[in-house]
Amino acid sequence: MIARKTFLLMVSQFINALAGWIALCVIAKLWNGFAPAALGVIQFSISFLAIFNLVADLGFGQAHIKKISEGKELARCIGTYAFIKLLLTLLMACAVLIFIFAIEHLGYAYPSGTSKSLLLIFLFYFLFQNLISIPFRTFDGLRETAKRSVASVVEVLVRVPLMILVALLAMESVTGATLNLPAFLLRLQRLFASNPISSLSWCYVFGMAGTLLVSLLFFRKHSIGRPSLALLKEYSRFALVVALIPIITILLTSVDKVMIGFFWSEVEVGYYFSAYKIITLLLIIPLAIETLLFPTISSFHARRDLGAIENVTRATERYASMIIMPLTVFLIVLPGPVLAILFSEDFLPAVGALSLLGCWALIYSIDIPYTSLLRGINRPDLLVKVGAVACGINVLANLLLIPKSGLLASVGISGPEGAGFATLLAEVFALIFLRLTVRKTVRMKVCQIHTLKHAVAGALMGACLVGLGRLLPLTKWWELFIYAAFALFSYFAFNHLLKEFDTKDVNFFINLLHPGELIKYMSTELKK
Repeated sequence: MIARKTFLLMVSQFINALAGWIALCVIAKLWNGFAPAALGVIQFSISFLAIFNLVADLGFGQAHIKKISEGKELARCIGTYAFIKLLLTLLMACAVLIFIFAIEHLGYAYPSGTSKSLLLIFLFYFLFQNLISIPFRTFDGLRETAKRSVASVVEVLVRVPLMILVALLAMESVTGATLNLPAFLLRLQRLFASNPISSLSWCYVFGMAGTLLVSLLFFRKHSIGRPSLALLKEYSRFALVVALIPIITILLTSVDKVMIGFFWSEVEVGYYFSAYKIITLLLIIPLAIETLLFPTISSFHARRDLGAIENVTRATERYASMIIMPLTVFLIVLPGPVLAILFSEDFLPAVGALSLLGCWALIYSIDIPYTSLLRGINRPDLLVKVGAVACGINVLANLLLIPKSGLLASVGISGPEGAGFATLLAEVFALIFLRLTVRKTVRMKVCQIHTLKHAVAGALMGACLVGLGRLLPLTKWWELFIYAAFALFSYFAFNHLLKEFDTKDVNFFINLLHPGELIKYMSTELKK
């Protein structure tokens, strides 16, 4: 059941990533050279406000999952967490408004093409996002995966059609292309043409509002009890230890875009974001694993079942490595064609960043089972130490590598490439430190021969792709399917030769992908 729930999360996140890519692809094709700047401004604004949003979690989300998975009274837990979350969200909003007030009255310019209106638009985006975390964290603690997955998909089902509509109606003002539109769309065209970036930004807000409404619909059967002072103290004690984890996470995912915006411009942010958006397809796997593995290990730990913890951790790492390895190699071998096909040739400056971020995604994925383990056994303090080291290395490396005159600028590593290299470097250090910490804490093996075999199979697959590229250059979108099928077949064939893929694994994937069982599980949970 853990595997099926993880697969369901992966499916929902894949839908989110695919729909998001479709929207960005349409924008890139319709807006041409204006697309990197437009997307860069939006992503800089989101990343910039994400730093303010650090104050809106402070580890209480993980505390809520922990207490629910331990069997605490659900209604009291929900009431206590809702009180905390609303208070922290109010503090975040005040901090953003104070910043805007200071900028306006001190006469400073807004960085990297952003503006007062954009920051206010995305303030609504983060307000809705924080409210969503109340039902979402509850679903995570109860392991009600279907509710979380369906609600999360609503965001892109609302946002993506709106983004495509904005991109189409604003195309004339952006590129000068003439469109023959029905009369009832002319008013919308004039509205979007007046400020296409703001119009695009509102799509994110409406998407988040849609997810909030659906998540509250699923959440309505849960009682919200009176906040408990005793529970508040328990939440605070746990959150005090893990408070740095969400801060570190947000810094690791936002500070690079912010620094690129400050040292370069919104155009380079757009290049980097395009590479990162492709990588999100790879991150589906670790994010789905993390969502379910933490409460699962927590429940095993409550029963003192250390053997089950070790088995589920090692099995999860093996399958995560097996699945993500061919995807990573594919992006490393063919970054240019992938960017040109998925977006356009205007985004080819992101080639270096895409390859580096692909390597980072692989290491990050095989680290996730061990970070979930430390949280699940009540040792988030150790995870904080690992994260603090990784974050410090990441911020320092970004400062040294991103500027135009950075440390490795002479060899072509700066801007987006510098940010990608800094992210990879930090994750390598985290890999080493994390494994040593886990081995010392729980006395289990932290290095598996499976991952090495997957790497060998991936390298051989990459060599086959290079050969295929000489026979059939990858230039058309439909050729991606040929390349993908060839890559997967060769990868699993090499794994079979290495005795790393057998009948048991085939049966596991067949059972995991069985549509009838997946639909049956979703139907049962959504009726609760």
